[in-house]
Amino acid sequence: MQQLHVRCPGCQKILAVPPGSVSRFVRCGQCGTRFQVLDSRRVADDTIVTWLLDGREEDDFDAAESPDGVKLDQAATATLTHAEEEDADGKPRVPREPIRLVQASTRGALFEFPAQRLLDPSFRCAMPRRCLHCGARAHLHAHVIVFSHLSAEISMRDEHAVAELAVKDPEVASLSAVELLRHLPKVPNVPYPGNKPMPYWICDLCSPSGALAGEIHVNSESGEGWCRLLICNLRRAEEFLIAAGGQGTEGHNALRTIIERTTETPWERLPLVVRHRIEQWFHPTQGEHFLVYVPDRDHARTEDGVAGVVVSNLRLTHHTPYRHHEATSHDPLELRLSRGKGKQTLEIRGPGWRVRHMTVEEEGVRRLHGAVLAARFKAHWR
Repeated sequence: MQQLHVRCPGCQKILAVPPGSVSRFVRCGQCGTRFQVLDSRRVADDTIVTWLLDGREEDDFDAAESPDGVKLDQAATATLTHAEEEDADGKPRVPREPIRLVQASTRGALFEFPAQRLLDPSFRCAMPRRCLHCGARAHLHAHVIVFSHLSAEISMRDEHAVAELAVKDPEVASLSAVELLRHLPKVPNVPYPGNKPMPYWICDLCSPSGALAGEIHVNSESGEGWCRLLICNLRRAEEFLIAAGGQGTEGHNALRTIIERTTETPWERLPLVVRHRIEQWFHPTQGEHFLVYVPDRDHARTEDGVAGVVVSNLRLTHHTPYRHHEATSHDPLELRLSRGKGKQTLEIRGPGWRVRHMTVEEEGVRRLHGAVLAARFKAHWR
């Protein structure tokens, strides 16, 4: 059954709506206007041409063939889009099938879902707003999932164009899901509805490489088909599954079991680049376990790992590019915290050494206090 063509009452663009959409509500993919498809008659070919001409003569453009044989000018062909089908309550009409966990292991969780769930803005915004690698909730960059398609080719240039956006924290934090989707580009060379943007999040210290992978198989005309999405971080995968409506399902329970069996250490939660930098000056001994790293905010965030304090179960280590101090859990420590001008300053006194000034964040103070307490340091806070 061929598609219907309707004109959006908002932006006047010509929309291709799915067969059987008569009397149903749709939303324009260009301007977001919601309206009802009232006429079951397909628009006549000459009427469509009239809409596109806007008073021009046919000789003023090079004709191109539309999917169902109607002659369209090339500029208009670029604006021909699908309308998102909705129910009477204004919610996208998407399949009822729940998201399904196909496979899960310590290497990640593989999900499968109907491709038309990508028509639902709330589903496309189901990825947690935290770094997919380290779980950070700030300094985030928005990236777009590229659902690869076997019959389509996407160049490195095209993939780079959709990989990273200029919308960064704190701008991102103030955007609603709908506003965010308006900022995202459509994915080039991927069939509808896989070209619709679906964001995920990476902090400025982590790389999007190896975070996830997507695949789509659809009928290019109807948009019917399925998608698969591999999320490598199991905890982020569970958060996505819950937000996508899979809480309490058999797949969720199976994923929860694997997560409980998989121990993620505090060291593994650090961004990879930070771990590499700390490894230059912190070398654990036998039986020593990393507990926490607190960065020195006198240095830029992009320099995390270069300077700060590491606490293990055996010692506290303070490091800068010019100084290195250590104290064991049996040495007396004095930590003095002062606040002023929107900053927190930490002073540390160890056996024979003193750190007069180290700027720390509130979260850093909390984690440092907890680690010192857990390792039973002889520490006195002032």
